[in-house]
Amino acid sequence: MALCGFESRCCTPNFERIREVENRNVGLIGDETYDFAEAAVVASMMMEDEAITTANLILKSSDFYIVKNQLLFIAISDLLIKKGRIDLVELRAKMEMEGTIDKVGGAEYIKELITSLPSAANVQHYCDLVKQNSDANKLKVISEQITKITEREDVTAGEKLAEIETLLIEAKDGQGNSGERISHTTSDDDLVTVVEQLSEKKDDTIKTGFNDLDYRLGGFPKGSFNILAARPSMGKTALATNIAYNMAQAEHKPLIVSLEMTWRMITQRLICSAGNVNIYDLKDLAKKDDPELWKKVNDAANELQQAPVYIIDKGINSVSDVTLLVKSMIREYGIDVLFIDYIQLLEAKKKHENRQQEITTISRRIKAIAKDCDIPVIALSQLNRAVENRTEKKPVLSDLRESGSLEQDADVVMFIYREDYYTKDKSDFRATNTADILISKNRNGAIGNEKMFFSPQNVRFTTFVPGYGDFQD
Repeated sequence: MALCGFESRCCTPNFERIREVENRNVGLIGDETYDFAEAAVVASMMMEDEAITTANLILKSSDFYIVKNQLLFIAISDLLIKKGRIDLVELRAKMEMEGTIDKVGGAEYIKELITSLPSAANVQHYCDLVKQNSDANKLKVISEQITKITEREDVTAGEKLAEIETLLIEAKDGQGNSGERISHTTSDDDLVTVVEQLSEKKDDTIKTGFNDLDYRLGGFPKGSFNILAARPSMGKTALATNIAYNMAQAEHKPLIVSLEMTWRMITQRLICSAGNVNIYDLKDLAKKDDPELWKKVNDAANELQQAPVYIIDKGINSVSDVTLLVKSMIREYGIDVLFIDYIQLLEAKKKHENRQQEITTISRRIKAIAKDCDIPVIALSQLNRAVENRTEKKPVLSDLRESGSLEQDADVVMFIYREDYYTKDKSDFRATNTADILISKNRNGAIGNEKMFFSPQNVRFTTFVPGYGDFQD
């Protein structure tokens, strides 16, 4: 049986044929040369441990077309990890135990490989040839799939584009440790650049605008995937819009992709928080003859015009839609930070067996957006109902709704908890107007709790001042 959908081909090593093309630019080379390159890669790996590292940086097992070479690549790599060295006797014993020795042509094929290749010096070149062939095969498959998608008559043009985008993203994700994706090394200029940035204390993170929160978080680094989660009515959207507004004031260009609220609703909340305006007054603004209130609203609107927050509330159903939108907005407006409200309202387009698998796909696509676009993404998330059924209402990482992959993929996970929400029906209730921002995961900083003031009617979070008392309008 062939692995990875490819049929097995017979291959007798002929390394002289490879050397004929080593010193010329590689264009469309016949299959024979690629077969030889595969054999040369695994032969090099059996000769030098360093060649194994080189091969694994450039190739994945699925890049091998010939089954016997693929099996050898897997076995050699696995043996180095487990034993820390390569021993041909142990390699043969391992493959015999796993039942793969006959599939590679027995010990004779292994012996033929290591005696036919004079040196492992050109292993990177052999790997590049194998990678080129693998990419060409994958491109052919993708081209055929795209053709089938474009010929379908049961979906709209927009849906076709979304399917194609998903297909291309999946193909890119599947490249693994391709040499083309290793754009920086810990040597020479790259290392000097990092050291210089550290010595000059350069900080390219984007701050929330709340000093205590920024002190603990360290800001949102470029390429980071950050989750802000809470039960309904805790203030997720309020905190997200407050942070977006602060970022805009600091001359960043935030984009809010809202799958729940309209742009008008988001804008009203921005006006309330920026102008310290009661949202109920804003709803009846036309009926109010209050010059001070009107001045607050106009001043807030002017501030938002000077430092705009971009809002998209239509045409976004899937994570593929978000990907296309963000890349377009970066090109057109220079967007440098993305907010998604909220994860569970997104679809993955591709069908999954259950919602948990779909959320896993969505989570990884959002992380890919952050990394590929080199911007921080702050994604809002719901929590499961288990929080409501226990005595301790403060959320924990396992409460993230529908998928553990959110916890795994995220660089930062923050929760909002408001004691007022759970005690408001008690006879002795007195509002504290505070919220706990629980930082439960933080790859680049500290975890812990930051208390903030929160005014629901003003849709506004502010820095907590101990002993200051209730929230002051």
